[in-house]
Amino acid sequence: MIYGFDFTDNICYISSYDGDETKELPACPCPIEIEERMAFINDYRKDTQDAAVITVETLTKELVDAVEKEKNLTFLSKEEAFVEYVLQNEKGVWQRNTAVFEFHKGSFCFYAAGRRGKTIMTEKEDIMLPEKGLNSAREKDKFFTKWVADKLNHRQISTVYLIGEEFEGEWMELSLASVCHGRRVFMGNHLFSTGAMLWKAKPLEKKDKVMTGDYHPYYWGIRAFHQGKKDVFVPIIQPGSLWFHTEGRIDVLMDECEELEIEGMHSISRQEMKLTMPLGLRQEHPTRTSKYRITMRCTGTKGMVAAVYDIGFGASRKGTGLIYQEEFKLP
Repeated sequence: MIYGFDFTDNICYISSYDGDETKELPACPCPIEIEERMAFINDYRKDTQDAAVITVETLTKELVDAVEKEKNLTFLSKEEAFVEYVLQNEKGVWQRNTAVFEFHKGSFCFYAAGRRGKTIMTEKEDIMLPEKGLNSAREKDKFFTKWVADKLNHRQISTVYLIGEEFEGEWMELSLASVCHGRRVFMGNHLFSTGAMLWKAKPLEKKDKVMTGDYHPYYWGIRAFHQGKKDVFVPIIQPGSLWFHTEGRIDVLMDECEELEIEGMHSISRQEMKLTMPLGLRQEHPTRTSKYRITMRCTGTKGMVAAVYDIGFGASRKGTGLIYQEEFKLP
């Protein structure tokens, strides 16, 4: 048996596959703490031979490390579960983009996915609910109508999924007309749990790369004299790894350097970034005997840190260590 679990703040949605049939199981109350949720999952599985895939808002190294100790247990981001569900249920859907609104008590979230070249890109945005709450059907309708216009009207989106218990009831009037205009709209609560289960039960041989917000999308490097040529882009980091696995370094010879410029370029949009590091290096040693290490690593899905170290020159000179370090945010 293979299970997909999608936890919200207070409800768990579960999908299963027994080798023949896919089922959406009744929603049930769930614990909040991760340790209690793990116990809930292990109680639910008949034995450790049953596989479970759990959706999470954001993948972290701690979560990935935690499941390495558990048999047949995997964490998957909601964005990737969303893409898996669409790929396996909506043939030809990628001619235009697909979106999800997820609405639970106390939370409202928007997801979108679409193809750019040979890459399926996703995006996710947590949207703040009004501080005073949504206390009537009219307030809910007005709130959702605003966000439908904000998120859908300027995009080519052909299919929309409405997920979450807060969409239940008959409060949608203006918002329903708006979201359905020129689009297919589906309601239900098991999209993420079913996508997670399908990811394990019926893995697709994907021709396209899936790039969710958990993967680092940028090339990073410097311009340098390399292999007999001037102004060569020398990479430090390549795109496509989970953010907590994204790090790189290069060693360079620099006699003098007032400023070091690190270049970045988004692998899909080709958007460029530049990070200028004021080093103020002066030549204090014989030419080409000053070696420096440039390191970069992600600190989160939107954060990075770059550093430069003096690492000396073999046995003839010891390095002085860290010279400059800077943290910066991605757009």
